[in-house]
Amino acid sequence: MASGLSAARWTFEGFLPRSGKERRTRLARVAADERASVIYEAPSRVPATLADLAATAGGDRRAAICREMTKIHEEVVRGPLAELAARAAAGELTLRGEFAIVLEAVAGGAAAKQAAGEPASMDDARAEVARLVAGGARRSDAARQVAAATGVDRRELYRPE
Repeated sequence: MASGLSAARWTFEGFLPRSGKERRTRLARVAADERASVIYEAPSRVPATLADLAATAGGDRRAAICREMTKIHEEVVRGPLAELAARAAAGELTLRGEFAIVLEAVAGGAAAKQAAGEPASMDDARAEVARLVAGGARRSDAARQVAAATGVDRRELYRPE
């Protein structure tokens, strides 16, 4: 509730893996999930996690960084992932205490149509890949994420039009 992001459904991810393929896979799953996601993170890894989320989920996707919830130094910072990642990298955020990052639910797009029972068209899926790439994601990660969410062939999505 404190995140200020509307979400009828959400998922709790806990702590993400620190590095490697397992982390990339989990980030892609979180980015493709239609529900809002709650992620715990250690203070020292908040900037890297925000940067990875911005690259995977798109820099324009909204999020909230919640620090020290229910405590005297409680703080919530909201904004687009790209902006939050830049602020964390620049040292503008207090990086002490316990953190929860809340990632806004996805609205619309190919994954939303698939969740609603509508088949995702190749055009919709390619548009979603283009949106993720424009947000800073690698084309291969974007294609993998959209393919997992929509069922469209990953190799077809990777091929630029």
